[in-house]
Amino acid sequence: MLVNGGVRPEEKPIWIEGPHIFRKDGWYYLIAAEGGTAEGHSQVVLRSRSVTGPYEPFPGNPILTQRDLPRDRPNPITSAGHADFVQTSRGEWWATFLATRPYAGDFYNTGRETFLMPVHWKDGWPTITKPGEAIPWVAARPNLPGGDKPPVPLNGAFVFREDFAGEELPLHWMMMRNPRENWWKIGRGALELRARPVALGDNGNPSFLARRQQHLNATATTEIRFDPSKGVEAGVVALQSDDFWYFLAVGEDKGQPVIRLKRRAGSSDPATGAIIQQAALSRKGRVQLRIDAHGGKYDFSWSNDGNRWNLLAKDVDGTVLSTKRAGGFVGTMFGVHAYQSPDVSGSEKGR
Repeated sequence: MLVNGGVRPEEKPIWIEGPHIFRKDGWYYLIAAEGGTAEGHSQVVLRSRSVTGPYEPFPGNPILTQRDLPRDRPNPITSAGHADFVQTSRGEWWATFLATRPYAGDFYNTGRETFLMPVHWKDGWPTITKPGEAIPWVAARPNLPGGDKPPVPLNGAFVFREDFAGEELPLHWMMMRNPRENWWKIGRGALELRARPVALGDNGNPSFLARRQQHLNATATTEIRFDPSKGVEAGVVALQSDDFWYFLAVGEDKGQPVIRLKRRAGSSDPATGAIIQQAALSRKGRVQLRIDAHGGKYDFSWSNDGNRWNLLAKDVDGTVLSTKRAGGFVGTMFGVHAYQSPDVSGSEKGR
């Protein structure tokens, strides 16, 4: 037993977890997360001359937290913890850690994100933030040679277009669980999905491919070529989990093409979602679909020409996609989905 309950067990802190041990200047340092994973999150440090202890905690713990800052501060970064240390070839110490960017209170839709800050050493103890110090949104990076440009942007404001020009699906596209069959195909600059009777809420492997929502304010747009028939629909999705998502779909109603917005806001809702808004489509064929995220509000629109947009639903409650409502830390994904009711025979494809 190295640490029993936390650095100050008498205060009954929320669990201590995620430990790392490293050696420096004759000391073994044990760093760990403490305080839970929400706004009380933090990182603490203890040290010992022996790897098996006993370990003494740093009197100035925690060495990283944002829980001592005003909750109503502008543009907060919160829930900081789960750090690990690295030393560069120049001898500098840095910490990578997890934190979140809420748009209000403890609501955030981008999940836990990775942050980087320098580690400062004084009197044999490391610190990342001082008491009352806010984590900066922008900071100087380590003085290291630049690497190759990543295939997709990782941070900052950017526009990224996926043309599906390669022969395989790029690695930044994700799906839910492992596939047991091939239901997607790339060719001629398009992604083709086969509509299958696996809904987003079925806890299975639906015909759904997505990538992360990386910004509080973001837009995801796609064009689909799809002629809907009874029981078959395809479109774009904002999804946090099997139980919490929005689906902007092209479908059919009484033989006519429609655009509809479906939502699942908990396991008690249908696995295929409930229709919360619907409008007639003037024609079949190509349709552009768009999701606009504005913090805790989402807009859903469609267009026949990519220029004149029709707003189907505005300021829809996006908190259903937050960790606070949906649980977990994964954040929201934007993606494409095709679905066929199990009551329909045959198969449909959407591009």
